[in-house]
Amino acid sequence: RQFAHTTRGFALTPQFFCFAAMVLLRACVVFVGFVAVSADISLTLSDCGASLPGHITKISPTVVPQGTTTTVVGTGTLSGSGVSGGKVKTVVKALGVTMTTCSADLCGKSTCDLPGGAGSIALSGVSCPHAAGALTLDFGVTVAASVPSALQVLELDITADDASGAGVICSKINTKHISVAHPLSSVVGAHAGISQLNL
Repeated sequence: RQFAHTTRGFALTPQFFCFAAMVLLRACVVFVGFVAVSADISLTLSDCGASLPGHITKISPTVVPQGTTTTVVGTGTLSGSGVSGGKVKTVVKALGVTMTTCSADLCGKSTCDLPGGAGSIALSGVSCPHAAGALTLDFGVTVAASVPSALQVLELDITADDASGAGVICSKINTKHISVAHPLSSVVGAHAGISQLNL
């Protein structure tokens, strides 16, 4: 027995209800797509070695997603006689309290784990000997998919000394958690592959 109800000459049939449900479902999917929010980490660079011969003046990108590994490239200049070797130290602070300190060879690759399983920083090192001129430092940073709120705001103090112990570079990177809304196309595209983060 077919069900049909007529209101002002319009038949409310089962087919009508199915069509209405499909339209409503599609509208919900589009709405959810446009309000989908991802957790990203912003990076702010500052120089703390005005009198030193080396300066990192720019990093790119300045926003990295959580749950991935991304390549962040630092660029700047090196004056004086250059460097033939040395040490690099990374001090990770949260709310002004030192959480982790890592030391490594300035000219070699090294990894510094962030506190609380928040991720890690992989330094590519400087190609030594490095003459005065343009300077590039790559950081391979892995950010965990879930980071405790207390560790989302960090200060990374990165200093480098030459083989004689004299200071060469002093840079600070401050991190901050941000939320970014993405359209449906971006959300769908994000599932097509895995991004990479290097700092």
